[in-house]
Amino acid sequence: MSGDLLEGGYASSTYRVRTSLGRSVIVKTHNGPPPELYSLEADGLNALRVPGAFAVPAVLRVAPDFLVQSDLDGRHMGTGATTVESKTRPSDLRVLR
Repeated sequence: MSGDLLEGGYASSTYRVRTSLGRSVIVKTHNGPPPELYSLEADGLNALRVPGAFAVPAVLRVAPDFLVQSDLDGRHMGTGATTVESKTRPSDLRVLR
């Protein structure tokens, strides 16, 4: 297994990890994360996954101190993320709590 640190994370250290089988996954980790940080993030990712919408990584494993998700292999959320952000009210975020 090998991994590369990715830049741009806010609260976590994020790595692209290649397994011994050649699969690439994204691992987010934090030393002493706030309670439920990764379970809430997993819930948010799962809530965003809608057929025909923008690409959202699959949650592969979630634990109190890490999150493993699929690697989108260079695909990005495109303008879909901007659309979601512009149409999301703070009250809509209650589903993530």
